Order: sequence, then structure tokens, then C-alpha cells
Amino acid sequence: MKTQSLWKMAPLLIGGAAIAISSGCKGAEDDEYAPAVRPKAFAFTGKQDAKFAGKWRTADGDSTVEILKDGNLNLQTVSHSQSGKSVSDLKGQWLVDGSSLLFQYSVDKQPPTTLKYTATLAGDTLTLVPDGGKVKTVYKRTK
Repeated sequence: MKTQSLWKMAPLLIGGAAIAISSGCKGAEDDEYAPAVRPKAFAFTGKQDAKFAGKWRTADGDSTVEILKDGNLNLQTVSHSQSGKSVSDLKGQWLVDGSSLLFQYSVDKQPPTTLKYTATLAGDTLTLVPDGGKVKTVYKRTK
């Protein structure tokens, strides 16, 4: 897969990577359920803002984010590789803190993971840039 297409899905791939990392290689002395590499920690603080509520999809349909008015969140990412297509589904919560959109989810018995994005909303277009990143992912509201 080309590097450019991977970066296009970066915001949701980070979530998928967290799942993959949590089952990665670890030494025998490590806690069985601790991730091999810990993602940067962000405080999950802020409030819900109804203007972000809706179902959002990338132009290629490989990333979908459903932001619900009640604070719940559904994420779906499709990744393609030589071994086929893989779909990641995550459920969690969302908040807005200034110009940041925060997504939080847990996998199995792992501590919650919080993802932070700079969010730009223009009508039915939502652009997300991961904290510290440069790659923009553009979503269109589908409903």
C-alpha cells in the first residue's frame, strides 16, 4: 500500500493501531494486558457540541465516524493490505475542547485511549488533523 493512502486514513488508523499495538510483542516481564507501546495521553475534558453530531465519511468510504448527540461515538475504519480487507469497529465517547475534538474508547480490559484532533468544521465538511500531526483527513456529513 502506498504511504500516502495510509496517511489519508491516519486519524482512525491511530485507533486501529492502538488495538494492534495492545496485542503486539512484549517481554515476559510485561503485564499481559499492557500495550507494547503506549499512545500519548490526553485528558478527556470538554463538552459536547451538537454542531459536530452526525455521520461523517471520507470520500473513499474507508473511514466513518458517527458522532451522536448523547456523547457516544462509533468509529469504523477499513484498511487494505496484501492479505485482504480488515475492518475495525470501535465504540466510545467524544468531547470538544476549544478547537480540539477528542475521541475516547476502550478495547477489552485496557485503559481508555483518548485521541485528540484539531477539528475544522465548515458546513458539512469536517477536517481532522491528529495532535502533533500534519496529515488532514476530510469527512463529509452523510446525515
